[in-house]
Amino acid sequence: MSRKENNIKRMKVAKSDRKRERQEAVVSQVAYDNNPPEVSLDHILHLTRTDNRIRYCHEQQESQFKMLNEMKQHGAKVMPLTMSVTKEEVKSGDIGNVFLNLCEKLYDRDTVMRRRQDIRLVFHGYDRDERSLAEIPEFRSFIAKLDMAFPYMFYFAAIADKNNPIDGGFLLLLFTATCCTPCPDGRFEIINKAADRFLRHHFIHMNQIFAEFGLDESLNMKMTKQIVDSLKHYCVAA
Repeated sequence: MSRKENNIKRMKVAKSDRKRERQEAVVSQVAYDNNPPEVSLDHILHLTRTDNRIRYCHEQQESQFKMLNEMKQHGAKVMPLTMSVTKEEVKSGDIGNVFLNLCEKLYDRDTVMRRRQDIRLVFHGYDRDERSLAEIPEFRSFIAKLDMAFPYMFYFAAIADKNNPIDGGFLLLLFTATCCTPCPDGRFEIINKAADRFLRHHFIHMNQIFAEFGLDESLNMKMTKQIVDSLKHYCVAA
């Protein structure tokens, strides 16, 4: 077989692989669309009070918070809390560590108030992958699984704006991975039905947090506008 024939064969295989990944991505999105996840806040709150791993995590976070607060009082800039997820965790669908860390943010009212719009998720191991994370089937599956287990990121995730475009990238990733279909040109097509359910589902769960911990409803309205404006801005830009 000539070099030219080999190159043509490789191009056909690569094209076939991309087509299969797009089909898998659509299957992932459709599964979310047809089966909107349900989760009990009471169950997660029970975990925060009974799981020793969460209690230990909370103690560690409290120590770190006191240290960062002292730094803040001395003029230091404190960045949003970053949670790291490895490629191995994504590929295996292991949400255990990040789920427990997120549950800790519901430990008590002070923690909930302190961690409002204060969390970033960073995914390691994909630096050399030319695809965006939301195009990768294993990532889409991981993010959908995590979102089903912990649908409160509208409250906790840092919000992207013109001053901090990277900090709020997770909500855009979450939206793209669960409500959009990858297109051959590298862009994403929004599935309107899934997007409507996505917004309704996550605002319902954000409202649960405000109700459970007696938070100010005017803050709820402010956050709702921030989230909608942020997603609208980046969807239009895309």
